[in-house]
Amino acid sequence: MKFKDYYHPLEKKEKLIFYLITVTALFSFFFTSVSISFVGIKLFTLKGKKLPLGIEVPEIVLKDEKGEAVNITGKSQVKKLLLFFKPKCAACRMALSNLQYISKQYSPENIKIFCISEAAEEETKNFLKTYAINFPMLMDPQKSLRKIFKFHSTPALFLIDENSTIKYGRIGFRKLVFDEMVIKEFLQSSKIPIEIFESEDQ
Repeated sequence: MKFKDYYHPLEKKEKLIFYLITVTALFSFFFTSVSISFVGIKLFTLKGKKLPLGIEVPEIVLKDEKGEAVNITGKSQVKKLLLFFKPKCAACRMALSNLQYISKQYSPENIKIFCISEAAEEETKNFLKTYAINFPMLMDPQKSLRKIFKFHSTPALFLIDENSTIKYGRIGFRKLVFDEMVIKEFLQSSKIPIEIFESEDQ
């Protein structure tokens, strides 16, 4: 007698049902994953905004911690680095440490570094009491410069050439070796061979 003669019909049905449930579950998982991925890409595309590479920055005057007006843009013989910062942001403090080191490698005649705090003035001044820096700390608690530089979170770093043109911009913290490489290339040629990073609404 063949093996199939011993195969109970009920077992056949149970196996068929099991296979159908398994296949349905797999298809369901696959299409759900694809849908979520698609929605994620869609949202990122809608929210992501390119940083303004190649745009000429208008004249910008901000007050420092002493209340004195400082002109941070305008055409000059010196290139500039701007770091947008918040004292309570851990990534911002790490980015600031990088700039502390870098500022000792280059004279202000080569590159001027400005840190721009988006926190309340009192909070920024309290931070400076315990954390001394080698370059100006400027105040923008209203976050007015976000309209120009098109970023939505900190830290944000921008490199501006002698013609007041944005040559490089990025959102987030990078290791010191990366920042050193970018700034060295910028000072040598003003051409940054690195794709500009996109910002996301926070």
